[in-house]
Amino acid sequence: MRVGPLRQVVAYLVVVGIPAAVLLAVLAPTGSGNPVHLSGHDGAHRHILALAAIVVVTHLGGCAAVRLRQPEVVGQLTAGIALGPVALGALAPGPHAWLFGPGTEAAIAALAQVGMVLFLFLVGAELSRAGLRGTGRAGLVVGHAALAVPLAAGAALAPLLPTAFRPAGVDPLSFGLFCGIAMGITAVPVLARVLQERGLLRTPLGVLGTSAAAVCDATAWCLLAVALGGADFLGVVGPAVVGAVVLRAVVRPALSRLAGRGEHARAPLAVALLAVAFLSAWAAHALGLHAAIGALAAGLAAPPVRVVAEILGGLEWLVRTLLLPVFFASVGLAMSPAAAGAPLLWLVLAGAVALAVITKVGATVTVGALLRLPRRDSFALAAMMNCRGLTELVVLEIGRSAGLLTDALFIALVGMALVTTALTGPLLSAAWTGGAADLPDRVPPKARPPEVRPTQGDRGLSQ
Repeated sequence: MRVGPLRQVVAYLVVVGIPAAVLLAVLAPTGSGNPVHLSGHDGAHRHILALAAIVVVTHLGGCAAVRLRQPEVVGQLTAGIALGPVALGALAPGPHAWLFGPGTEAAIAALAQVGMVLFLFLVGAELSRAGLRGTGRAGLVVGHAALAVPLAAGAALAPLLPTAFRPAGVDPLSFGLFCGIAMGITAVPVLARVLQERGLLRTPLGVLGTSAAAVCDATAWCLLAVALGGADFLGVVGPAVVGAVVLRAVVRPALSRLAGRGEHARAPLAVALLAVAFLSAWAAHALGLHAAIGALAAGLAAPPVRVVAEILGGLEWLVRTLLLPVFFASVGLAMSPAAAGAPLLWLVLAGAVALAVITKVGATVTVGALLRLPRRDSFALAAMMNCRGLTELVVLEIGRSAGLLTDALFIALVGMALVTTALTGPLLSAAWTGGAADLPDRVPPKARPPEVRPTQGDRGLSQ
């Protein structure tokens, strides 16, 4: 039924105009004219503006890195550091102090913790879907060799660091072990992303590299739990093992049953997955470990089924576009300008890069020779294992919050993570010159382990 324009205007004036006129007539004589101020309005306004700046600047940095054929995480981390006090704070101290004041910095730190928990939950779920059963003995040998040599070198050299780079009152065993882990970690999701971009993910050597990296990462996280436990690690790790068993034997079957109920159970399943992630993170923190370790264990308990992967795919979008940029900014905000000017900082940074690269590459090339891999394949495998990415940044943030790193050493190791991640692509391109040309282009399905799929969250990590 068509209604004429005049009738529409008349109806509007009668139904809306008359009540509006009555309202103005009643309220106008009593109005004071003073505006209402919301409590905390200015602080909330700055939080929102800071988040907008973080998301835009970090994603622009990531795009610039991709244009330079670098992993996106390199550009995003660089942009996050640029927003911190050592860069923007030095160039424009007034605007930086207004935008990232104490209240805003605390809000960013809290949101970054949420991002860290969810990221480790997603990493655990990826490892759960990939599994380690198909890696074979070669993956186990390469992964442990690529961890053991840098681990030993970092732990041995930790007591020799200058005083400004050694935290006071920290158990030497925990500090040395943590430094070794920082040297030896490998980022599985970023490595998978780098290999995928080069079409190498499903090649025999690509499968071996991702499998070895998964072994290396899984072992490093177990050792990190020991480092955080310190002298009382048996009292901490014991309950943690019990918790991991409960997650695997009780929680995972329950989630699998819920996932098997069909499409109508999708919403309850999503709530259950998030609840398991955050409760596991809380339990790990209560035990004296870091919340991220509990989140990783919760991810390992996620059933490797399609509906769970779809739910986590939606979560990855939020982590990738908002929470990881906030995490990168929190890393930059945690850098102290005084520590950035510490004597010998650049020397320690250069030494950390040299130690991390030489030990990783040397160990992997040596074990490749012992396994009788072609020399060029061994160097390509070494380039893969040298990838540290966001996983390294998460480990460093855990160490900083646990008091295992001084501000100066934190800056040096973040720089090491940035440089070694940036080297992954060029080293791999230089090494992969057809050394495996006599092998099939793709691993037959029955011969390869389950795929280590790079998470969407790691588009920014190529991490």
